[in-house]
Amino acid sequence: MGKFGKAQVSITVDDDGSLKNSAGSLLTPWYDTDSTLLFSQVGIHGQDGRTIGNLGVGVRIDEGHWMWGGNTFLDQDISRNHTRGGVGGELWTDNLKFAANYYHPLSSWKDSRDFDDYLERPAEGFDIRTQGYLPVYPQLGASVVYEQYYGDEVALFGKDNLQEDPHAVTLGVDYTPVPLVTLKLSHKEGQDGQNEAKADLMLNYQLGTSLDKQLDPALVAVARSLRGSRYDMVDRNNDIILEYKEKAGVLEVDLAAVPTDLLEGDTYLMQPLVRSKYKITAVNWNGDVIPLSMISTAGNANPTGWQITLPVWDSAPNATNRYQLSITLTNEKGKQVTSNEVEVVVGQQRRGKLDIEGSASKQASGLDTDAVQLVTYLTNHDGVVITDPALLKPTWIVTNLDTGAVLTVNDICTTDTQNTPTPCVSIKSDRTEMRDGVTYYIREVVSTLVGRFSVVADLGRYGKTVSREMVFSQQSALRAEILDPDGNDILVTRANPMVGVTYTLKLFNAVNQDITATLPAETLHWNLDGTNNAGCNITLTDHDTGVTGYTFTPRTNANSNSGVACGDQGFGLKVTY
Repeated sequence: MGKFGKAQVSITVDDDGSLKNSAGSLLTPWYDTDSTLLFSQVGIHGQDGRTIGNLGVGVRIDEGHWMWGGNTFLDQDISRNHTRGGVGGELWTDNLKFAANYYHPLSSWKDSRDFDDYLERPAEGFDIRTQGYLPVYPQLGASVVYEQYYGDEVALFGKDNLQEDPHAVTLGVDYTPVPLVTLKLSHKEGQDGQNEAKADLMLNYQLGTSLDKQLDPALVAVARSLRGSRYDMVDRNNDIILEYKEKAGVLEVDLAAVPTDLLEGDTYLMQPLVRSKYKITAVNWNGDVIPLSMISTAGNANPTGWQITLPVWDSAPNATNRYQLSITLTNEKGKQVTSNEVEVVVGQQRRGKLDIEGSASKQASGLDTDAVQLVTYLTNHDGVVITDPALLKPTWIVTNLDTGAVLTVNDICTTDTQNTPTPCVSIKSDRTEMRDGVTYYIREVVSTLVGRFSVVADLGRYGKTVSREMVFSQQSALRAEILDPDGNDILVTRANPMVGVTYTLKLFNAVNQDITATLPAETLHWNLDGTNNAGCNITLTDHDTGVTGYTFTPRTNANSNSGVACGDQGFGLKVTY
């Protein structure tokens, strides 16, 4: 049947009762043998007010019980100059057909006639099709189509229902009372509740076949056979499904990543990157707006200049201290766009504080009773005392304000070559205390070194505290001893000092503690006093020898500290301080 091909006219009625999507197609065989058919197919139809033309070529190979084939098509949107390519495959047998098609855009993006500030082009996609008929009643058939298209805004269900990567399943039933006429009803169901129904009245005119045969009901069964259907139209979607996208710069917004080193109580100005062709009429922030205390600094309709204040750090074990924000803008055309989502991470604001508990001014006795107590701890941004179990003991830095020297503070003072302790600041104790669940780090220091000192606690990742000043003053000496090498006090024995013998000074406070080392050596001046009865008969009164320090050795003749010929012997010794 139809040795010269087939012409098909389809009168389509859609949901709105419109006939605008009606179509006409013509399949022409160019090489036709029992086993091979080479053909072309042309068609034209309406689609949503557009005129679509289709031109394709194909081959069908008859293997006896099965026929398979392939085809390629060029689809042209005559109204809008869109071009699409398609390739397909077919596998048929008696009363059953399978087909698969792939569609690819060949024309580039063009200004859309459907939407302002949009571009459009054919969408990429594919479909899989099955058509079957009842062998016992070949007039009745059924079909199933699955189709999938790709793109962010695709009009599978028309330009008023744009979808991302839409897919749909179409179920259809058809009735063919005579080979010339087919009535088909179909229902397409897609995602997001989209659906449509349509009815088609198709006139299938077989060229070269008499009209009476095409009106003969008995020949419907022949049309369902492999031989009788070889001139049937290629089963594909001749409509050009369009994909849309907004032009760049119409309305775009991006949020830059928020710095990750922000701490509780910090403020940060959000500055969205906005590109808009039209005036922004509404700004809406999404996410954790309330916890972040977001406020506008430039007006509620201005997308820039929104300030957040990071909330108090949450110490609960399951707290993440992470918050999310995005922004939605609306322009005067009603277009909305939402930015990417950014994360705001809240760090705990911890600052070290250093206090001196008790007096910061003590005597330089080196005694526990003259200890200065240093206390350091952590506070948050509101000054509330907090704790951090991971914090190690602080490093204490002591600086002599009189000399600028940073001191090494140990448990005991070092000694000189004569095993005399060198004046220094030393540690009495180091400890930690828990006060109301908060860790306090305590150091007590004493000093035998007179002077003013600054103290800083270095708390590692939380930085250094503000410095505090402590003062160790010189003690009052109430009693002195000048000892010979045997430990005898010549101030008591009244013995005359001997040339070449070294005498040592000892000073004691009111409680009879040796405080000699607390007085700087340069403040201790040795004097000669009295009358020399060793042959010179010279009297001196508190004569300054120029010698300072903790020891004195009398000399003779020209080496004398007295400046007299008979030397230092015979004079009494005094020390002023």
